[in-house]
Amino acid sequence: MKKFVSFNELAAQKNVQVTLMDSSDVKEFNLFMKQAARESAKNSQKANSSASKAYLTR
Repeated sequence: MKKFVSFNELAAQKNVQVTLMDSSDVKEFNLFMKQAARESAKNSQKANSSASKAYLTR
């Protein structure tokens, strides 16, 4: 069974320095995620519309 690795252990393995986000980063991230969710919803609607026009044959 595979052992789960904590975030800090993974950072140490990859030799990465962990830094905390400040509040401005969080605001920008939230805005980005909202935009990504809107774009995903638009793409999903387009895909559903396109799929409804496809004809399946055997």
